[in-house]
Amino acid sequence: MKNASDRNVRTSAAQARAIAREAYIYAYAPIWSYNTWYKQAVDRGAHEYIGGFNTFRHYAEAFTPENRDIVTPNNDTPYSWATLDLRAEPMVLSVPAVPKSRYYVMQLIDLFTFNFAYVGARTTGNKVGSFLIAGPAWKGKTPRGITKVFRSETDIVEILGRTQLDGPSDIPAVKAIQAGYRLEPLSAFLRKPPPPAAPVLTFPKPDLAREQTHDFIGYLNSLLRFTQPSNKSEAALMKRFAKIGIGPGSPWDAARVDPQLLAAIDAGIGDAKAAFKAQSEKTLSSNGLFGSRAFMKNDYMKRAIGAAKGLYGNSLEEAWYGGYIGDGAQLCTIHFSKADLPPARFFWSLTLYTLPDRLLYANDLKRYSIGDRTKGLVYGRDGSLTLYVGHDSPGKDKESNWLPAPAAHFSLVGRVYGPSKAAMTGKWKLPGLQSVAARTREIAKDAYIYGVPIVSMYMTMYVFSIDKTNPEYKGPFNTVLNFARVFTPDDTAFVTPNSDTPYTFLGLDLRAEPMVITIPAMEKSRYFVFQFMDLYTFNFAYLGSRTTGNAGGSYLIAGPGWKGRKPKGIKEVIRSETELVNVVGRTQLFNPSDLENVKTTQAGYRAQPLSAFLGTKSPPMAAAVDWIRPVLPADQRTSLEFFNVLAFALRFAPNHPSEGALRKRFESIGVIPGKPIDFANLSAANKAAFSDGMLDGQKEIDARRASLKGSSADLFGTRAFLKNDYVRRAVGTQVGIGANSKEEALYPIYEKDSSGQALNGSSGRYTLRFRKGKLPPVNAFWSVTMYALPSQLLVRNPIDRYLINSPMLPSLKRDKDGGVTIYIQNQSPGAAATPNWLPAPAGPFMLAVRYYWPKLELLKEQWKSPSVERAK
Repeated sequence: MKNASDRNVRTSAAQARAIAREAYIYAYAPIWSYNTWYKQAVDRGAHEYIGGFNTFRHYAEAFTPENRDIVTPNNDTPYSWATLDLRAEPMVLSVPAVPKSRYYVMQLIDLFTFNFAYVGARTTGNKVGSFLIAGPAWKGKTPRGITKVFRSETDIVEILGRTQLDGPSDIPAVKAIQAGYRLEPLSAFLRKPPPPAAPVLTFPKPDLAREQTHDFIGYLNSLLRFTQPSNKSEAALMKRFAKIGIGPGSPWDAARVDPQLLAAIDAGIGDAKAAFKAQSEKTLSSNGLFGSRAFMKNDYMKRAIGAAKGLYGNSLEEAWYGGYIGDGAQLCTIHFSKADLPPARFFWSLTLYTLPDRLLYANDLKRYSIGDRTKGLVYGRDGSLTLYVGHDSPGKDKESNWLPAPAAHFSLVGRVYGPSKAAMTGKWKLPGLQSVAARTREIAKDAYIYGVPIVSMYMTMYVFSIDKTNPEYKGPFNTVLNFARVFTPDDTAFVTPNSDTPYTFLGLDLRAEPMVITIPAMEKSRYFVFQFMDLYTFNFAYLGSRTTGNAGGSYLIAGPGWKGRKPKGIKEVIRSETELVNVVGRTQLFNPSDLENVKTTQAGYRAQPLSAFLGTKSPPMAAAVDWIRPVLPADQRTSLEFFNVLAFALRFAPNHPSEGALRKRFESIGVIPGKPIDFANLSAANKAAFSDGMLDGQKEIDARRASLKGSSADLFGTRAFLKNDYVRRAVGTQVGIGANSKEEALYPIYEKDSSGQALNGSSGRYTLRFRKGKLPPVNAFWSVTMYALPSQLLVRNPIDRYLINSPMLPSLKRDKDGGVTIYIQNQSPGAAATPNWLPAPAGPFMLAVRYYWPKLELLKEQWKSPSVERAK
């Protein structure tokens, strides 16, 4: 006896179980394929019937949801199907000349579902050719007129042809090409008498339920008739399979199998299904699941998963496959930058399938796939591409890029025909599938972080130079505004104002022409500095004691559009990235009696247009601007108007080369320079995404700020220094907008005492002590300033003292050892200590220390600031 249908056959239950597990996985792909070609070539009543064996059936239009004979059908190339029976003699496949611009392929698939050969644009080119396809029994040589011989391991071969279709109007051209695809027996091709016909065979009717039980053995045995002789690599496997009744043409009757043996086989099938399920869930990509026997290396599990994920998938060299599982109830996007568009030699597509049946989804647009051949697809100005996938329309203006989906889970399969090496090696990958809300939230977070300095700087410029009704208004752009006084609690235009140097303010509008700033000569002992900040808050230039000295001179400040050379009489040309510039000058005040000297120095600060400096005709005035109202500090973290102020301000900030992709990303959610977002007409979900993005951004800023533990030295500087670290830049803005670069000044911030407790004037008294000989090492001077929290403004107090600084040292009381102790508390420490008292609010506060023109030991952190101690 030779098969398990005889009760005399015996094998151990454990062995039968193991064999059945292996055999079920082995049989999965061939049986799954059989279900397809049976309907195509055997079952005349099936709507998929193509006319029998050895004949083509061409589909001269793309697949639709009505086509249900194959899962995950390719919807961007019409198919040409044929099932070959090679038992009697080989078949000849002839192809016509196909235009070089048109992709086509004939995929040759054996009964095992191995892709054993290809004819087409990639492999054989687009010229006329005739290709012989021979079964395992044929031993002939290449006949005359045959371009190439392809040998199959099996007598049954599937040909799956695909011809590129470029829209409905292209159908006649595709039909003409398909008409040139021919199949004929070798004898007919050679015009010789045919050999004897192959015996007529009967085929078991496919039954999906039975195929998943022990009756799979009967189906496998029927198929093995067409695989003889067996591949040498499977000789031992076939011998092993025979122990449970598997063999070519062997009968199978489960009723005649020993019950114990049958139970073991069933258990093995259960094991196979569990292993298949586990491995399938871990296999996220179908790349590498299809190919020749040599490529697949007899990995039958991989072959089975490939059949389940997409029967007759191409080998990786022919087509790359990837994709997504999504939920159509949520509108999603797929965003490709220009550099990351699918790298296809021929073309690429994304096709949507319903789950779990993996068929095309019926929709009103009758759009089942989308890709580089889709008519009317809209690309970004930078060549990027955003696609929308979901049940609901993304809006009429975006429907050109919309792939409709069911309001349920779906599969989206990407196909790249003629993939690049980067795709084949995994270096290129599809971008993520993001819900519109999630993507908006993520980009809004980045835009918020990026925009905090810009929105804050714009507010400062607006208050100082634009809004004449504001009490903080200093004067128009391009006008020097000197303040021969120190700041007080009444100054609220920006946070952490400096109260120990009289300020000079100058807002520059460089759109029409450059401005020339002239500095007078002054005594070497007086520290002064002019800090130049662009809209980004980068400290892009300095004039002053440290950088240019106290000899005076004239300096040209040019906007991004000016291309001139340094004029005569100009010491240096300073170029700004943005058209609006904020200049903050600080002039040292030695003591109250020195105020008149400061006024004299400030009177020498001048600003004039370049044309006035040169005595030439002035250029046309810059266009009038309808200035948008800024978002006040209290609302900047929550108001959606933040994004409109950001968009408005960006019109004065031409795109920096390093930020092109970032700005395009912002534009994808509507943050476009000079164009407001109509938030009133956004959906609730979209508005929530913007708001949540702001919250996420602020959390990131707060986390970075907390991690600094009061150190602010690296928060301010040039673009090159900050290296486009937008979180760091935003932290610097919120800690103290307008702060100097560390070479000019250091700003340690105290928000906690030495024990880690937050500073609070209602519950604590504190001291800050500099030991003898350990005063801050600076070239200019130092100060300690009090600010209330959360406003970060100066604190009103009974002695009108907002800071203690080094010029005050002669009036401060020294400790017994010669050190200096500063008393920090809400109530007076007593008459004896009042000279050293820095009044605190009756609530939370922070201290900002300023070290002007720090010495090297400060910059290298060889000298460290002392801790704030809680008084006992």
